[in-house]
Amino acid sequence: PIVFLSTETQRDKQLMARSMGGDDFLVKNMDPDELVAAVTITAERYRRLRRWMTRDSLTALLNHTNIIEELEQKVARAHKESRLLSYAMVDIDYFKKVNDNHGHAVGDRVIKSLSRLLRATMDDPSAVGRYGGEEFAVILSEQTLMRAAQKMDELRLAFQALTQVDATGMHFNSSVSIGVAHLKDGMSAQQLIDAADRALYQAKAAGRNQVGLAS
Repeated sequence: PIVFLSTETQRDKQLMARSMGGDDFLVKNMDPDELVAAVTITAERYRRLRRWMTRDSLTALLNHTNIIEELEQKVARAHKESRLLSYAMVDIDYFKKVNDNHGHAVGDRVIKSLSRLLRATMDDPSAVGRYGGEEFAVILSEQTLMRAAQKMDELRLAFQALTQVDATGMHFNSSVSIGVAHLKDGMSAQQLIDAADRALYQAKAAGRNQVGLAS
């Protein structure tokens, strides 16, 4: 956010400054407490707005656009600094049946339970995002393919063990299929996503509730 602090008192010039991108215009020699309060309010408003723009409303994880941007940045850094990087796609199995059999509100709770588990178990919660629908993306920095696959399999087992309850009191369990890929020399972020997506498809084709590895 941009806050102007000036001795300018003409209203038209103040408005002109704000029209050029300013969020507020404060006149010098104002009370110090008022100055601090005005800047704090503006900064907090900006933080809330930025959160709404970058986070998924249901899960509070990074939204699709921002998890891809995060991946692109980490891929560029991994290539530049010769770092390890893996990427995983996580998909809730037969999610349409969950909605059909238990209702969309319960489906939302299943999604939120997976998002909470991802935040709690991943080394970097800021590198987890909701890719879309019932699909999630996880960036695993400094992880070999096998270590990343092991970590994602631990997540799979933990999620499968969670007991879900619908409005009628019926208990059920859900599972996930996961595809994991490792960044290779010259590979772009999109190619890494495509590799993880193919591995996810393999996991589904092999019967779901398992981890597939990109070749």
